[in-house]
Amino acid sequence: MNISGKQILVGGILLLAGLIGGVAVTFAMTGDASGTVDQSADEAKIQEVLEGYATAVNEDDFESWIALWDEGGIRVPPPDFGPPQYSKEEIRAAMQPLFEVSDQTATIDTELTRILGDEAYSLATFEITVTPKEGGDTMVLKGNALSILKKQPDDSWKIAIDTFNFDNNTSGSAESVEPMFPTGRFVASDNRFALEFDEDGSWRGYNGSGDSFFLIIRGKYAINDNLYTEMTHTGNTEKIPATYYWEYDGEQLSFELWGEDNNRYRKSVYDQITYVKAEQTP
Repeated sequence: MNISGKQILVGGILLLAGLIGGVAVTFAMTGDASGTVDQSADEAKIQEVLEGYATAVNEDDFESWIALWDEGGIRVPPPDFGPPQYSKEEIRAAMQPLFEVSDQTATIDTELTRILGDEAYSLATFEITVTPKEGGDTMVLKGNALSILKKQPDDSWKIAIDTFNFDNNTSGSAESVEPMFPTGRFVASDNRFALEFDEDGSWRGYNGSGDSFFLIIRGKYAINDNLYTEMTHTGNTEKIPATYYWEYDGEQLSFELWGEDNNRYRKSVYDQITYVKAEQTP
């Protein structure tokens, strides 16, 4: 499968989820003149998270980036970029491949951070340049981000919920985004295996032939533009997530391995395999 520079570039878009670093203007909740609440310590810790986020992205430091998330963190990309992730581990599985295929330079302006007890929210605008590590054109992206932060038992702060969008006039936005990952039933070109994908990030695998298929495996997946990550499955083989490039022309869906996959059976299902859109459910 021919992976274009533009596809790799667009893959870097998802690194923008919650780019909330920069210099924050913090409005702390205070009491009256006799009972003012001193939140300077929390302000400093939140600022450290915000600045650390941008630094991790700019320095291509995924482990520092993922460490900023709450264990139950939720990441909500725009609908065109796949389903939300509902835990730190799901975020890791979805985002780590993107740190490895693109370089980013971010400029982020935090417009407002407000502390509300053990939670805080931050509003920001961003501009980021994304360049594929394998070479290719640089894309410039602009947008807005909203992040909810949560105070931890050790009094540190972590990102709990993160969402973002793009400006309509962003270079390489609507016109450059590849088609959404398709859902529905797809049958391998040799007609011996079928896959089904749901909009909620669920997938199912079927064995069989002709019009007769039976369910053998199921799990969850995540999409980051042209990268498909199988995050979980119910089989008895290797459980570590694996990532594949995907390409869809409106009828044929094909996969190509990105990185490594020690699960031979999974590789036989995805790598260099083309599936054809079907009308009926197995």
